[in-house]
Amino acid sequence: MMTERHHELRFDGLTKTFDGDRPRSADVAHAYPGGTLVDRRTALANVLVGSSLSRSWWRGLLEPLAPRNPARALELLDRVGLDGKADARTDTLSAGERQRVAFARALMQDAPVIVADEPTANLDPSSSITVLDVLEDVAGKRMLITVLHDMDLAVEHYDRIVGIVDGSVRFDRPAESITAAELEELSDRDDADASAVAATESRPPRDADATTEVAENRYSPARHWK
Repeated sequence: MMTERHHELRFDGLTKTFDGDRPRSADVAHAYPGGTLVDRRTALANVLVGSSLSRSWWRGLLEPLAPRNPARALELLDRVGLDGKADARTDTLSAGERQRVAFARALMQDAPVIVADEPTANLDPSSSITVLDVLEDVAGKRMLITVLHDMDLAVEHYDRIVGIVDGSVRFDRPAESITAAELEELSDRDDADASAVAATESRPPRDADATTEVAENRYSPARHWK
């Protein structure tokens, strides 16, 4: 709903209101494979760009001179598994590491809405679970929308699932009510997308042993990972 003075994004009873005449880019953080990074800058510098997106344009220009909350950027890099990579130039990182830098940058933006498009692409099974756990934890009370092709991950991490086949919605229900047959229908289709929407409260984080067990048992060695 859009009025003269404010904009509201509504989904399944959740509402986010944006100040001003229209939503700004600072209101929505995007995390997606191949997100634009500055190759000649360090991983830390790229993550810090996220904080500039939530500031006025002229303050954003000053961000490189006086970065805001570098400790937070370092924390996010550590949480996505890039501890020790803060000073590495982005063009020296692997595809999976670059993706996690882009992911940390989106979280650094601290926007009320987070949209993550295939945040686990290019990641191995263990890193995929780590990234989704961090996303749930950091999202907190924000609106979180994630597009995934991996049905197991969608059901495991999100409270509501929208299953789409050939551009049509096949189901839109709580994750716990999705049947094995419905998941199989999506998993068997190369063109099938599953959009998972987390509720306002994140699930409790897993302990390290549980995360390792899931990574080892859930994924088949035949699954292709870049």
